[in-house]
Amino acid sequence: MPIHVALNHVTHYHYDRAIDVGPQVVRLRPAPHSRTRVLSYALKVLPQAHFINWQQDPQGNYLARLVFPEKATQLRIEVDLVAEIAVFNPFDFFLEPHAQQIPFAYTEEEQHELAPYLETLALTPRFQTYLDGIDRTPIPSIEFLVRLNQQLSQDIRYLLRMEPGVQTPEHTLVTGAGSCRDSAWLLVQLMRRLGVAARFVSGYLIQLVADEQALDGPSGTDVDFTDLHAWCEVYLPGAGWIGLDATSGLFAGEGHIPLACSPEPSSAAPISGRVEPCEVTFSHHMSVQRIWQTPRVTWPVSEQQWADMQALGRRVDAELHALDVRLSIGSEPSFVAIDTADAVPREAGIELPSSRFSATSTSGVFKADMPPSTSWAQSVEEVGDLYEQARLNRLGTQRFMIDGRQSGTGAGNPLLLGGTTAQDSPFLRRPDLLRSLIGYWHDHPALTYLFSGTAWPTPRVDETRSDAVYELEIALAQVPAPGMSCPPGLIDRLLRHLLVDVTGDPARAQFCIAQLEGDGPGERQGVLRLQGLEMPPHARMNLALQLLLRSLVARFWRTPYAPARLTRWGSQLHDRFMLPYFIERDFAEVIGDLNAAGYAMDSQWFAAQLAFRFPMMGDYAVESIELELRHALEPGPGRGSASGTPQSPDASLARLQVRVSGLLADRYRIAVNGRPLPLTATGRAGEFVAGVRYRAWQPDLGERATDQVDMPLTFDIVDTWTQRSLGGCQYHAVHPGGRNYESLPVNANEAESRRLARFFRIGHSPGQTVLPPLKVDDDWPMTLDMRRVPPGGV
Repeated sequence: MPIHVALNHVTHYHYDRAIDVGPQVVRLRPAPHSRTRVLSYALKVLPQAHFINWQQDPQGNYLARLVFPEKATQLRIEVDLVAEIAVFNPFDFFLEPHAQQIPFAYTEEEQHELAPYLETLALTPRFQTYLDGIDRTPIPSIEFLVRLNQQLSQDIRYLLRMEPGVQTPEHTLVTGAGSCRDSAWLLVQLMRRLGVAARFVSGYLIQLVADEQALDGPSGTDVDFTDLHAWCEVYLPGAGWIGLDATSGLFAGEGHIPLACSPEPSSAAPISGRVEPCEVTFSHHMSVQRIWQTPRVTWPVSEQQWADMQALGRRVDAELHALDVRLSIGSEPSFVAIDTADAVPREAGIELPSSRFSATSTSGVFKADMPPSTSWAQSVEEVGDLYEQARLNRLGTQRFMIDGRQSGTGAGNPLLLGGTTAQDSPFLRRPDLLRSLIGYWHDHPALTYLFSGTAWPTPRVDETRSDAVYELEIALAQVPAPGMSCPPGLIDRLLRHLLVDVTGDPARAQFCIAQLEGDGPGERQGVLRLQGLEMPPHARMNLALQLLLRSLVARFWRTPYAPARLTRWGSQLHDRFMLPYFIERDFAEVIGDLNAAGYAMDSQWFAAQLAFRFPMMGDYAVESIELELRHALEPGPGRGSASGTPQSPDASLARLQVRVSGLLADRYRIAVNGRPLPLTATGRAGEFVAGVRYRAWQPDLGERATDQVDMPLTFDIVDTWTQRSLGGCQYHAVHPGGRNYESLPVNANEAESRRLARFFRIGHSPGQTVLPPLKVDDDWPMTLDMRRVPPGGV
């Protein structure tokens, strides 16, 4: 998830007297080709009596030329900017055929244009020796650059050097040490001698503390950090300029913000100019601060929020004890092998990392049985220990599809609610507690869809058969009220045939009571099995769900939930509640109910869960109108196959949510691929949401194999008065450049970079835009299904 950081950089020269300050050239504004998005920028100069002219040099760098008409006792230059740190893949580029391997030769046109970046210094002994030691055997260009960049970072020791200027490559090699600018200039000269155009780059480097410690290699900085930095860029035909950081041995990433790129280091200096001779006191200060960050799976809650969760957990525990509820919660969490997920077949025999974990029938997936916890404190300790033990054993909680989307672990995280013994089970002692949970879960679809798995194997009651809710009402009405006796086996007879999946299997139901009070072996354990839950990526997300359940149990033990009628959601279930906005709003009602009952729960504790379930695809803004795209849910077909097992959803059919704010609905429309969206007002002025259902790619087989693919999706903000698009954005289901990834993402960062690479804040529909009349479907009023082409077509 993107993080917004504020960078502040102050350069201060104090003179011993008032002197004449000549024109100064400042190169401290992010370059136009910066891949890191700069949201705001300010340059403040003292003395205030000065003139400033913004210019661009021959390389396109921004220059601020300062002229001081009066004598001055100081020169203070302050830069303040806000940058959006969002992951991108520095290797995401294509190469022209003639540049696939190094060494290669530029075309005549390229050589002419790149001439300044191919000029070399005179050869010197140590430089010649180092150059001769570089293997020139043709290998893939990326491999060559990675190898040379890493070798140089190992051979040259980093040196913090305050002297101005850049060392010669010979001096850097002889001493084996240099600053970042010295290593960068050495790499520039080496690349040019190898026939690859290269330029010197000065810029800002931002390094943020990682949310989690790396299992392999260094974890990075211990504190958020920024500084002036220098690196090298090489020109590869087809890819353009590619950054190489010889200090770290890495390719330039989202933390590298270029300020000036030039054939020579002297024309990339941050500040240059002349002053009258004098004594000077120099000071320099840089800082970076996170000013906005959304909760994410590696940082789900702040420390203050975690402290508040702990306090509520202890309070709920005290109440459960006072009410003699005797609740215990166990689980069956699942993990995936970090190194072998989807790569090693099950029969290959993966070595189990610990006796606590057992392999499943899915390749690379392991399960762990969590013994029931009778208190919040016990859950906190055991869940935290389990996640850490899994991590140290190279087991994770996230898997990704080839395009970077989340796919879950594949085995979920069923929760087992009961007591330490069957006689202690709250559901056998108070069957109305089960009635309350089932009814409340049904009336709040957010509780299903916010925590459900990415697959669709465990349906709600109203996703099975048309009369299920009617029959469930009758059954729940017969559940004994608090204080009334319950004959043995009554709950099983009333509910087991209703709490089933689409094939009638009670073992695959969302509320599985097969182990509650059945007659079969091991079936009377007093355990309610809550299924269809995705494995939370972080221990604190797991604990947030457990705290929610503990609070609901405490509330319903005091005040049972017994509505006169269960909600008939009908088609709204797969229209309204497939969109994250309505899930978030419905979940806010759940949190509001708990707060009204005296449980101080904060919906922000679940913000990371919302972001995990509904990743943002991109955003766009123009003329105070803001557009946001998020992944939405697409349900499975909800039917069984001839074999009696549920059929898998059609993965090529997908859905997203459009949320727009600042929209004057009488004038502007939102369109996708030339079709107006059925916007639903949220109740906040100018804010609307809509769903878009689309065919992402053509499946090889399927019932609708003839459907047209709807990619790319072009979103326009259309001014109906001028009949033009004010601007727009595009989303692609696959890499727009035709890249076919050969392997799955190795981590969440690579997965996110693949997702972000498919969204562009450009690409609106050109020319006159006349939208067809809006047709709202009576059954699906909030969703535009791109497969349903209106008469006449669009």
